[in-house]
Amino acid sequence: MGKCHIQDKNKVKEKCFNRDCRLPKKHWVALSALKELDNIIITKADKGGQVVILELSDYVKKAYDLLNDSETYEKLSKNPLKTSAAEFNKQVCKISVDNCINNLKVTSPKLPYFYGLPKVHKADIPLRSIISNRGSCTTKLSKWLSDLFSPFVGQFSNSHFKNSSDFISKIKDIRQAQLRPHQGIYIIYNSKG
Repeated sequence: MGKCHIQDKNKVKEKCFNRDCRLPKKHWVALSALKELDNIIITKADKGGQVVILELSDYVKKAYDLLNDSETYEKLSKNPLKTSAAEFNKQVCKISVDNCINNLKVTSPKLPYFYGLPKVHKADIPLRSIISNRGSCTTKLSKWLSDLFSPFVGQFSNSHFKNSSDFISKIKDIRQAQLRPHQGIYIIYNSKG
């Protein structure tokens, strides 16, 4: 199976020790004792907000099963962070017309990382794969786009877009006047790798 490094097992555990979970005190005491064990992982379920406790070896096996799917994931031979950041900044410069776009450039991004949330409502409790892009090359761009389009939430779709073509077809009717003056630029960045 190869060597596995759980990026920060305690970070995953800490997410479940948020006081907003509203667990009874006896459950907090039990979870605190479990938190000290190194052979388990404590995380949230994919749906419903339940706390899930899995043996670490089961979690790692389920994660490897997902990551070994060559139709979905590609094994990399080297760290792509520097080249991804350079390519991203190059694309931002190509479309840059003002300081707003220059503020989207990245200087010290983090690699996106993988983790899984257990689907407790399914047989054998598979994991839903999550790729966290927090702090990555596209974090500033994502925030900027979120701020740009948040006034239009609900105007195009009640929940989501099917794909980028669906998104483009629905936003093409937005008038420039509806956007704040510094937000009149649309960026579509296709990450390679």
